[in-house]
Amino acid sequence: MIIIGKILEYSVYDIYKSEQTDISCTNQDTNGLKIITLITCDSINDNYRIIVKAKEK
Repeated sequence: MIIIGKILEYSVYDIYKSEQTDISCTNQDTNGLKIITLITCDSINDNYRIIVKAKEK
């Protein structure tokens, strides 16, 4: 669904490193909160990932 003209604000509440094989950050149990998760590669060899979690204000 595309909503034109609506702006949502999120605030970051957690930033951490994770092993590349750890997929626990993709858990979708949010207790009804609107949460977004950004998963990045941090090193050249992809030894770990940076996880950033934010919730809607």
